[in-house]
Amino acid sequence: MPSDLLKGFHLPFPLFDSHFHALHMEEKGIPVRELFSGITAGGLIGGIEVAVDEHDFSRRVSLSEQFPGIYLSAGIHPSNT
Repeated sequence: MPSDLLKGFHLPFPLFDSHFHALHMEEKGIPVRELFSGITAGGLIGGIEVAVDEHDFSRRVSLSEQFPGIYLSAGIHPSNT
């Protein structure tokens, strides 16, 4: 996602995202750190990065450490059992 797509992005109110999959976004070619930098500057105050399996925990922790307000959930999606 080019950074110019977020140019001028601003929410009219603070927003907390209750469910997203950052690693899935990365797999689809979306630069998550760039995305989060832009949307937190635009009004996102936090969110929950939802796990679907037990893999990539260290990558998820790294993301949450870089962006205060990003919390991790633990879980395994039913289709991954």
